[in-house]
Amino acid sequence: GLGIAQALPNARVMAVELSEKALVWLQKNVNGYAKTHKNAPEVVRADVFAYYEEVLPESFDLILSNPPYVRERAYAKLAQELYFEPKEALVASEEGLAFYKAIARNYGPALKKGGWLVFELGAGQGKEVAELLFENGCNNIGLEQDYAHKDRIAMGKKA
Repeated sequence: GLGIAQALPNARVMAVELSEKALVWLQKNVNGYAKTHKNAPEVVRADVFAYYEEVLPESFDLILSNPPYVRERAYAKLAQELYFEPKEALVASEEGLAFYKAIARNYGPALKKGGWLVFELGAGQGKEVAELLFENGCNNIGLEQDYAHKDRIAMGKKA
């Protein structure tokens, strides 16, 4: 959210977080940003699986998400330095796709026509997430790769 706010100084940015511990750090980061910038993101504590009910239709131009996406069976094989993160910040049910499915399905109506839904991806999830975007009314679907040539970002434009 801070990167988007800095790149797009006229944008209204919201950062949504469920974890109380993470929310404290998010708010500290936003407060630090606000000392030198006028467009600090609004911080919202919410569960992404329910928050869509509070969002007005066609109220966003862009929804970005870096959701938990690790498959349960892959958790034990993660790089050691990732274990400082709470497990719930990394692991998602439904083979790592639970958040993608919920966001693509439930937040599509919150996007304005021509708005974009953008996700960070876990390993091997590009094709599945691209299909979810298509199934939920997106077109202009694209995948961007990281420096290791693995799909890292999926995006779709609301038709």
